[in-house]
Amino acid sequence: MKNLLRLKSEASFIHCLAGICVFFAATGLQAAPLRIGIHDKPPYAIKDSNGTWSGISVILWENIANSAKLDYELVEVPYEDIAPRIADGTLDGAVGELEVTSQVEKQLDFTQPYLISSIGIAMGERHWSMAWRAAVLELFNWTIAQVLVGIFLAMLLVSLLIWMLERRHKHGHFRGGISGIGSALWFSAATMTTVGYGDKTPSTLAGRVVAIFWMIVGVLLVSAFTATVASSMSAARLTNSIGRVSDFHHLTCGVLKGSLSASLTEQFGINTIEFESLEAALGALNKKTLQAVVADKNSLLYLQREMARNTPPNHFHVPAFSLREAFIAIPMRSKHPDYEKINEALLDFTSSPAWKATLTQWLGPDPSRL
Repeated sequence: MKNLLRLKSEASFIHCLAGICVFFAATGLQAAPLRIGIHDKPPYAIKDSNGTWSGISVILWENIANSAKLDYELVEVPYEDIAPRIADGTLDGAVGELEVTSQVEKQLDFTQPYLISSIGIAMGERHWSMAWRAAVLELFNWTIAQVLVGIFLAMLLVSLLIWMLERRHKHGHFRGGISGIGSALWFSAATMTTVGYGDKTPSTLAGRVVAIFWMIVGVLLVSAFTATVASSMSAARLTNSIGRVSDFHHLTCGVLKGSLSASLTEQFGINTIEFESLEAALGALNKKTLQAVVADKNSLLYLQREMARNTPPNHFHVPAFSLREAFIAIPMRSKHPDYEKINEALLDFTSSPAWKATLTQWLGPDPSRL
């Protein structure tokens, strides 16, 4: 009898459980939508005044979600909080400019990269008066001054030698005291620079031998002076430009807080100031409180065009130098059940003409990309 009652009780429980499942199925109960983190970072994710999101990564995610039939909500969070909140399960994933790094990869999963970018640098444009001042300083430096002093002393020595050899010639051009030395100096200068007016010439054999010697030496001195000026100006330009990592060490650079740029500049020992947004960092660059901004090059090139249209405009230039390449991907919570179909949808869309059109719209016709 007890066994019969127990069987009836179990049957009732199973029937009740089945009823609950049928009820949930009938009422269309669905899983909670995915919580996808996002941060305003042009041109990957841009939030307008109405709260609507657009940009490369937003368009990509919308197509992935439609293809994989995913319900989601975008959650705006600070850039530096995205990876920790995915790792602790607060977020399911995120879209935006999110680089694949070995450190973050230990905490969560990344999809296949959908774009190759690089870490570049933005530098403020110099006013024309500053450019002229820099050019003058480049031209008149101690190295060039030393060469000029050496040339003048050589000219003076040759002038005195010619004057001593020619001053007693009755038909010579270098007779007299100070006036004769002045004529000899004029002759040595004209000869060295290969002008050769011919108004002053030596008359004695010894004077002409010295003149021939001076012609050869003068050409060499002028060539050396030209090479020194060119080398000095090139070195000065290299000092004020970026061609290698060591060129950063004399600059104060702005970086986006929590970004790959911030970790790289810290790794290389570069003096940095962190900002909550790239626009804020570029604003500080415009105000001359920074010498440079290190960030994703796609973002810098996009903002270079957009901020030039501001009133007043914010102009800066982006050198060809890159600190390193960066792979942009979608971070997901580790072992997320939708990871595989998100990855498949991403690969399908990024191989389509629509993706190429999206990149051209936001980055221009030929950016460096996958």
